[in-house]
Amino acid sequence: MGNIALSKIATASSYVLPFSPNKAVDGFTAPLNRWVCNSVSTAYPGWLMVDMGSQKFVNRWVVKHMCVGGFTPSQNYANRDYKLQGSNDSVSWMDIDTVTGNTQSTTDRTTAIVSFRYYRVSVTSGLNANKGLASIEELEIYEAPVPFLTNLTLSSGTLNPAFNSTVYNYTASVGYDVTSITVTATSGGTASTMTVNGVTTTSGQPSAPISLNVGANTVTVQLTSPGVPVQTYTVAVTRASSPYLTNITFDKGSLATPFEKNTLTYNANIQYDGTQVYVTPTAEDPAAAITVNGSPATSGVPFGPIAMPNIGNNAAITIVVTSKQGADSRTYTITPTRASDCYLSGLLIVGIRGGGLTPAFDRATYAYTSNVANSVASVQIQATAENGGNITVNGISVQSGQPSQPINLQVSTNLVTVVCSSETGVDSKTYEITITRAAQ
Repeated sequence: MGNIALSKIATASSYVLPFSPNKAVDGFTAPLNRWVCNSVSTAYPGWLMVDMGSQKFVNRWVVKHMCVGGFTPSQNYANRDYKLQGSNDSVSWMDIDTVTGNTQSTTDRTTAIVSFRYYRVSVTSGLNANKGLASIEELEIYEAPVPFLTNLTLSSGTLNPAFNSTVYNYTASVGYDVTSITVTATSGGTASTMTVNGVTTTSGQPSAPISLNVGANTVTVQLTSPGVPVQTYTVAVTRASSPYLTNITFDKGSLATPFEKNTLTYNANIQYDGTQVYVTPTAEDPAAAITVNGSPATSGVPFGPIAMPNIGNNAAITIVVTSKQGADSRTYTITPTRASDCYLSGLLIVGIRGGGLTPAFDRATYAYTSNVANSVASVQIQATAENGGNITVNGISVQSGQPSQPINLQVSTNLVTVVCSSETGVDSKTYEITITRAAQ
C-alpha cells in the first residue's frame, strides 16, 4: 500500500523558517527541504501532524532524518526519542509506536493495524547533536491492507450519504409496504468473509431477505480477515408507519364502491339534501397525520362542512395520510356527485276528498294512514314529483302527477309504498300509506 501522508496537510507545534511542516510530506529530501522545530523537551514535545482527511487504516510508518538529506555523521543528525500517535479529533491522542535512543538515518516501523484520521510524530528528545532541536526530512505513513466495500445497495431505499468505501454509517428510509429488504455488498481489498446481519453472504450477490419492523431497523455488513480489524458498515433503516385509511364515510351519502385501503380513487353518492357534508376518514394508524382538502383532520372524527352546491358533480375531495414514523403517504381522491331532487310535492288517494291522508301531506313526512269503507275494493294513488324524480307505487313505475294502476284492498290494513328516486345521482325518498278497509 502507498504512502498516504504524501502531499497531505501538515501542521506542527512550531517551526523555523523556511523549514515548514509541509516540506516533510512533499516526497523530497534535501538539506533545505525538511521540518525543523527548535523547542523540544520531554515536558513540551515538538510534533509534526498530518491530516488524512478521513480515517485511514495504518500499519507502517517511516521517518527519514537529516542524515538522509546529506548531514554527517549520521548518528548525530538522527532524532533520538519520538513516538507515532493517532487521533480522530486532533485533541485526544493515543500512542501507536515508540522509538527511543535512535541513531539510524531512517526508521521503518511496522505496527498493529490502527485507524485514525490524524497521525503525528511527537519528539521528546531531538537530534543526538542537539536534543532541543528536532528535524524530519520526510514522514511516510502507509495504509494497511484491510478489506473494504466497493459498493453497497439496498433492494429498496437510498443510502444517505451516498456510498463511499471510507464511510461506515448510513441511513435509509423505506415505505410502509416494504416489509423486507435485501442488501448487495461488494467487497474489495484483502480477501475476507462477509456477513449481513450475521449471515454469511457472497460478495456482489443479494443477501437473504431481512425483515423490517415499523420504525428503526439496523443492518450490519461485516468484513472479517485474519489479523485485521473487523470492518463494519451499518445502515439504519427506518420503515414508515402505515399511511393507509381503513374507511371513508359521509354523513349524507356514501362511497359508490366498498372501501379498500389500496384503492385511492372513488366516486361518492351525495344525497340531495347534502348541500354541506361531513367526511370521516379513519386511519389504520391513529397517529398518522391527515389532511382533507389541505386542512388538518383527525382520524375517526367528521371533517367539514364541505359545500356541495351543484346537482351532479362537485369539486373533488382530497384526503392525504402521512406516516407518523418515516416518510410515506397516500392520497385518496373522491369525486362527489350530489343527487337531484327526490321529494314529492303531492300525494293523494284518487277520489277521496282531501286526498284521504292523515296527516295532511308534507314533503318531509313519510308515513300516512287512511281509512276507507268496505265498499272501496281498490284505490289509485297519485304522486307528484317536486322536480323531475322517478316514481314507483308498490314497485310499478308511475308518471308524475298521474294515477297509479288500481290497487286491490284487503279487509283490514294494506301498505302502499311510494318511492321517488333522483333522476341524477343516487337518492330516494320513501313514503308509506297504511290503508285500512273496514269490515262489512
